Amino acid sequence: MILRVLIQSVMPLGILTIVVLGVILFGITTATESAAIGAAGAFLLAIQARTLDWDVGQPSVFLNAKTHPMVCWLFITPALFLAEFRILFRHRLGEQGVAFPNMGARSLLYDGPRP
Repeated sequence: MILRVLIQSVMPLGILTIVVLGVILFGITTATESAAIGAAGAFLLAIQARTLDWDVGQPSVFLNAKTHPMVCWLFITPALFLAEFRILFRHRLGEQGVAFPNMGARSLLYDGPRP
């Protein structure tokens, strides 16, 4: 009896984990695509177990709605600062690019030697 309950509860998650990691290790999918496979599998397991309803899904939806814009701002903010520095310090970039040609992108924020 206990073995049957254990198999019914652990085996689906174990198989899902093995499938998700297996497709990555065999080079069939990337990590992002494999994460989508895992999410779809977890969704199907929740439907099969009849535990998927709005009371369970609502907090997840609201947390996602709060987190997604924050993560997007992590990408937008550095791009805005970089654009601002390029506009404000354009005259210095030409001099630094000639003076320090091997620095590449790091020369953007380099102020030069102090007097």
